[in-house]
Amino acid sequence: VTLRDIYATPIIESEFLVDTLSYEIALVGDLRGRAKWDQATQRLNVDANLNRKGTDVLTLTGNYIPQQKASPLALKATLNSTDLHILEAFTTDLFSNLGGTASGSVAISGTPSAPVLNGDVTVKGGRGRFDYLKADLTFDDKIYFGENEIVTRKLTLRDPDGNSADIRGGVYHDGFRYFTLGFDADLKNFKILNTAAKDNDMFYGQAVVTGKAELYGPLNNLTIRANVASNKGTRIY
Repeated sequence: VTLRDIYATPIIESEFLVDTLSYEIALVGDLRGRAKWDQATQRLNVDANLNRKGTDVLTLTGNYIPQQKASPLALKATLNSTDLHILEAFTTDLFSNLGGTASGSVAISGTPSAPVLNGDVTVKGGRGRFDYLKADLTFDDKIYFGENEIVTRKLTLRDPDGNSADIRGGVYHDGFRYFTLGFDADLKNFKILNTAAKDNDMFYGQAVVTGKAELYGPLNNLTIRANVASNKGTRIY
């Protein structure tokens, strides 16, 4: 921490470095940043970056003005082939086994307790598991961030056998609280279910289907509505 101009207009600067930051067994990268408090403008200027294997995969720049009660945040996050695995900390019980990379920019406004995100990122080599159905998915497309929503306009998913599902909708929230889902899908011979008895003793098994389906509701009370035909490989118990 550095303090300058203490007898005039004090300016406080601080720097931080987290070397070899990891999540579980995955390397996140080296986190480095600088924050400078400008007494004259009552503004905290932020400049931080996440470096992974010699490349800045995430930068965060902008400022925070605490006196502005409505929207004190004015930040921009820029992603450059950022590993999606680092998002697993925020998707517990929703998605797991995340992988692939994301590139794009997202503006961050609002407050620290209820940030508002606006922007989009392009995902390449995306993969993950939807934990509720234990369905493994791969995809390449854009994800859009808006106030209280993270959505896709038309995302093509692939199952492990290469069959497709076109998805629309997304994840909705209230300041990153009270998450709900709202998806509809057109499925083509798609493996949508791959659970065991330990996952859900009311029904479990494998489901390979063609047709239309909806998934909506809060995470603790999801509803599935489907008009589908089961295909070869379906076994429900």
